[in-house]
Amino acid sequence: MKNIALALSLGSFLVACGNGSNGGMQTSTSGLSQGGPAPVSLVKSFGRQNFAVQKVALNGGAVAKAVERYRINKRAEPGPYKKVGVDLNGDGQAEALVYLTGEAWCAKTGCTLAIFRNGQFGYRPVATVRRVKLPLRIGSSESQGWRDLIVDTGGAGMPVQTVALKFSGRGYPGNATTIAPIPTGVPIESVVILDAPPISAMPPADAGQSPVEPAPHSGAQGMAQPADPVGLQP
Repeated sequence: MKNIALALSLGSFLVACGNGSNGGMQTSTSGLSQGGPAPVSLVKSFGRQNFAVQKVALNGGAVAKAVERYRINKRAEPGPYKKVGVDLNGDGQAEALVYLTGEAWCAKTGCTLAIFRNGQFGYRPVATVRRVKLPLRIGSSESQGWRDLIVDTGGAGMPVQTVALKFSGRGYPGNATTIAPIPTGVPIESVVILDAPPISAMPPADAGQSPVEPAPHSGAQGMAQPADPVGLQP
């Protein structure tokens, strides 16, 4: 009986050794040597050849009304602005990024960027960032599911520096000058969506999109309609 058991154990050992030499390791090495498929990476690539940002057309009238409500809420004088539509959170709808200029919105360190999101009651503000200088860029990175915004800020005795505005879950930072600058030499993967020329150089055709014009649905005396029931964030 002992001899039989010893023979069985020896046979099992030899079979195991045979599997180890002709099985998984040998097959894997053979596959690599023959140019088999490489491991699939689960990390999304934002390389320069893959990263792109698409501007999306906005409802100019709806945005103009939203900016006018926002201006009234802030008790600011009318003034020109530039706007662009970009889907920042991947929900398939474009947010309106509005760069406001004028005495009420600007300082030597930059002007105000207001971000509006389209919803049941039209465009409503989800973030206001002060002290922003153009160009406005969309970064390849995300924070809380929203694209990072790359902007310049500074001046008036402060160094002009580039910062990344990151979404916190409730909004973007309220003041660009309070954000730590991106270190010099660090590559910035981004796409410019609003260029740096001064707002005064905009063509007259954009003037019709400015809140200086009466809102399309003003009251009988020409007064703008009050804010929608959603209200406006400060």
